[in-house]
Amino acid sequence: MLFKYIWGMAILVQNVVTQCASALDAEGSDRYLFDLDYRPAIQYSVRWMVVALNNVFSQTKGPAESLRELINTRVYQANNYSRVAFNPADLSGEKLWTLLSIHPEATTIEPRTIDPTITGATSKVRLDLTFKGSEYSAERLTFEQFNQNQKNIFLPGNTIISGELKRYSYLDFSSYVSNNYNPPGTYEVEIRPTVSRSIIGIRYLKYPDMPQLITDSIQFPDSVTDMIVEKALQWISWKQGDQTTLYSVTERDIQVLIGNLI
Repeated sequence: MLFKYIWGMAILVQNVVTQCASALDAEGSDRYLFDLDYRPAIQYSVRWMVVALNNVFSQTKGPAESLRELINTRVYQANNYSRVAFNPADLSGEKLWTLLSIHPEATTIEPRTIDPTITGATSKVRLDLTFKGSEYSAERLTFEQFNQNQKNIFLPGNTIISGELKRYSYLDFSSYVSNNYNPPGTYEVEIRPTVSRSIIGIRYLKYPDMPQLITDSIQFPDSVTDMIVEKALQWISWKQGDQTTLYSVTERDIQVLIGNLI
């Protein structure tokens, strides 16, 4: 599959401002200011894109692969209960948007060592290790499937088949916090068969950074520039009182996004 995307290319905030100013017939004027008008409009566009892409992901995961500016692959050490918490504090405030894949029994470029200080309910991102590969990819199950499949040899994550034929599954984020269980991170992913205290790889989309300066970049591919501009103009129009409904996502929007990203 070919993507309409050049590695490392993002949308320049300045280009969005220039296109918006042209559409508003405001080139060279102070009628619209970056701090008061363009920056909040562009931030709105980014948030709208997140909402719209969530709808896209519900139909297909394919477009997620083209958001290379936002894809990260980290190595984690699971806790004693085969769970992993995503803690933004460990990643300079980086927030998780959506999981792409989980890879148990991961290999790393550096010697793969277990940190003996990571015990009990604690799981940890291992920034000292770099993901190399894995022979396994865990399959996502619903809460009902995950609890019912332990003895079902036909479903991934069962506890009957072991060895090379085993298949992993994972349960989406949930809070298990109690008076006696308090992991560093409110929500955890659970993996089965157990990966207790072992090394796993997690590939995910991080939530895009909000542009603050006109010299910043927007962490979406250049192919969606027109949509970013369109939604920024929509925000400005709403601000001026045209009764536009913010954050509404139509089926047309979704299909245009899919077309631009794949």
